Amino acid sequence: MLQAKFCLCAALFLLLAPQFAARAQPQREESPELVLQTGHQGSINSMACSPDGRLLAVGAMREVRLYEIKSGTLVRRLTGHDDAVYSVSFSPDGRSVLCGGGKVLIWDVESGRIRRSLNLPTWNFRFTAFWPDGNTAAASGNRGDLQLWDVDTGKVKRTLLMGKIGRPIRYSPDGKTIVGVKITPFKRFRSMSSSRPSITNVALWDADTEREITHWSHEWTARDFAFSPDGSLVAGATSEGVYVRKIPSGELLWRTPGNSLKNVAFSPDGKSVVAGSSRKEARVWDAITGQVLHTLTDDYSHGEIVAVSQDAIITSNSQKMNIWDAKSGALKQSLISLMTPVVAQFIGSSKEIFSMSGQSLLLGNGLGKQQDVNNIEAGFVSFSPDGALAVAKPSSEFVYASEANKHWGGGAYILWNTKTWLPLQKLEGLAGQFSLAWSPDSKTIAASGMTEAVVRIWNVAGWKLKTSVGFFKGAFDLAFSPDGKTLAACIFHKKYIVRLWDVATGRLKAEFRHENALNLAFSLDGKKLATGNQFGTVRLWNCNTGQMLWEKTAHNGAVKQLAFSPDGQILASGGSDGAIQFLEPRSGAMLHALAAHTSDVLSLSFSRDNRLLVSGGADGALHFWDVSQAKLLLTRSVVWTDRETKPAWIAFTPQGYYAGSPGIESLIRWRVGNTMFPSEQYEARFHRPDLVRKAMGDVR
Repeated sequence: MLQAKFCLCAALFLLLAPQFAARAQPQREESPELVLQTGHQGSINSMACSPDGRLLAVGAMREVRLYEIKSGTLVRRLTGHDDAVYSVSFSPDGRSVLCGGGKVLIWDVESGRIRRSLNLPTWNFRFTAFWPDGNTAAASGNRGDLQLWDVDTGKVKRTLLMGKIGRPIRYSPDGKTIVGVKITPFKRFRSMSSSRPSITNVALWDADTEREITHWSHEWTARDFAFSPDGSLVAGATSEGVYVRKIPSGELLWRTPGNSLKNVAFSPDGKSVVAGSSRKEARVWDAITGQVLHTLTDDYSHGEIVAVSQDAIITSNSQKMNIWDAKSGALKQSLISLMTPVVAQFIGSSKEIFSMSGQSLLLGNGLGKQQDVNNIEAGFVSFSPDGALAVAKPSSEFVYASEANKHWGGGAYILWNTKTWLPLQKLEGLAGQFSLAWSPDSKTIAASGMTEAVVRIWNVAGWKLKTSVGFFKGAFDLAFSPDGKTLAACIFHKKYIVRLWDVATGRLKAEFRHENALNLAFSLDGKKLATGNQFGTVRLWNCNTGQMLWEKTAHNGAVKQLAFSPDGQILASGGSDGAIQFLEPRSGAMLHALAAHTSDVLSLSFSRDNRLLVSGGADGALHFWDVSQAKLLLTRSVVWTDRETKPAWIAFTPQGYYAGSPGIESLIRWRVGNTMFPSEQYEARFHRPDLVRKAMGDVR
């Protein structure tokens, strides 16, 4: 009997033990990701709604952004493209996004990871989309064909209409019909003085047999096509209007004129057609009758790109993204850019930086004092190495202290005292676009206009002209050597060259050839000069002999910034691809590649003690990097929630711990997977100014 009871107890223990063990183990804590709601940023090239109407994919410059359509909330940024993203497409199940531009990438929507990179040839694929089966990607480049790629293997399955079809290209929801511009084998050349308009031929093809079904012609440039959900209609957007035709006959149902239409889409139910134009409006028509149902008007922007979900119509351009109610045509929400480009530099000691975002000036470190400088115009500002002076234009809000200097307005550049932000001197001879460099002792400025034939060197005190050197057709960048005795310039004079002059005498010391060189930097000993060009190439030169020591392709795009570390062990380059590369100066070998910004790197500055690098970008982010570990410590951004009020700021670590100005929580959302949570959900856990300060170490 006792043995039976023992066996029963043992069986119960084995049965229940896993449940007790599970309860005893602590639950794994969620790892939410901070998503700063920065609004709508930069140029938009394409948009697409997910099949369930919940998400909007936006193709922009070097990234794809996912938004919740209902709330306008930014869900995630898909960064990894090296060029503008010209097309975005959701898979039929909504789990993947196919994006085409410089690269063709397939992203997993839930994780934000790259599912597949299609190794397409070098020509630019501006049209990419999922084929209706969801396992095939269609892509069209500059060759005049349509290629079908296997999503899983990344291999070409089939090439259609070789040499017959040109962009724009679209295909029916069942994949059986293709529409595109018909490429004719012979072109009749006519006189340049001929007023006869060019003819665009459009055709429908059977996707299985590649047989032409029908075609039509018009005297307008074709911009976009769209099939109705049931495949019975095709809409076309042209430079002069929009039309709808029947499938397969090609019979014209209706056409309406319009100015420079760029994009067209059917509603998910197929009952309406939406088109965006370069005017300050988009329109919605009845798909069968062509009757105008809604005119979506915005006085401040135009809706060039459109996308349609079950409940919303989204229009967008480089300034704004609007979300409209699909039934009533009422404006539900507008997203504008809340960020401005930021530049930064260390001054004096490693504990002080100046950074400028719009008219918001940051003094100190990532948690330093923020000062709003209303005296100067947002945009160009150049600080002296000692931080005491700055060159900038006065803003329209600046009130001059005396009648004597009222004439300093009208777009003139002025020398400012950075402690008081009061004007010291009008800088005669600086106008338009120009390059500017300070000598290391802050006593001399070299400047040259983009179209001027000389570089002028000025004594800052009294703004007296010291000397001029030239002649050429414009300078792209200037730099003084660390001892202030040599001036280098990237110039164009019959060809792209780099010249070095003696500052005291104006004598030409050396000349190097680097095609399309845009920027440069001296090594700390002044014996070497780094140059970067428009195509991402960095070169290092011996200043005495003119010998090129090495060449390295560092960026997918232009080299925007160059800086040597104080110990001379790192040459940092920042590019238009948003990346920062650490190069070994002796060999040019890649030490580290930092995925830094989502757009142009505008400034790079090392601290004097070699511990930190601060980078500023056109994306509005100010990043602080640990140099020895090539690790991001902190990001700081100024956010303009309202252009009429004081901007907000936020500083946060890669782990999501943050500090910010009062009310910054209104711009914070948290993402777990693809689910978004309001800021208060995790505020107690992540609002940790103490940990943000700790991330900066002793740089306070």
